[in-house]
Amino acid sequence: MIAATEVDREHQTLRLPNRFIGIGEGNTKLIAIQLNVPMNSTVEVSFSTDVEEAVTGEMFEEILHQRSDAFIDKFESTFGLAAKGYSGFYQYMGRYALSNMLGSIGFTSGYNRIIFSWLNTMNVEGWIPREMILSKEDEMLVPSEFLLQKDSIANPPMFFYLIQRFLSDEKVIQ
Repeated sequence: MIAATEVDREHQTLRLPNRFIGIGEGNTKLIAIQLNVPMNSTVEVSFSTDVEEAVTGEMFEEILHQRSDAFIDKFESTFGLAAKGYSGFYQYMGRYALSNMLGSIGFTSGYNRIIFSWLNTMNVEGWIPREMILSKEDEMLVPSEFLLQKDSIANPPMFFYLIQRFLSDEKVIQ
């Protein structure tokens, strides 16, 4: 439960406090807010802390365009799809796929938990399955011949390449 939500009518903002009350204090996982607004209205939602100013309006748009352009430039310098002759559609699709993959990894998870989770799938012979079929929905997406995986089928050593890259990266080591 949120404690003492404030409505600042002068600035037309709804200010949420930085503390919560209720059962399991400090373990709040969900905040639900219902806004009833007329049709064709525009609502801008911004999350910020007390120490930083909310980024909204034109300032948000400017920062968004700068970061979007920086992402496109870094993507091209890393993967070089335009230089390899791929059309704009495939360049966009590549950026979209990478964004979705990276965006689905929560910051709180971090790559350490991902690697740890992946290592936990290793069997006694040291084999790690290539496909992670964890639910009925996953089973429907995978051809039946690949549902039962065999440890006699090798997988590329991509994981070890990633570990080597992490260990040689001074930022990661620090």
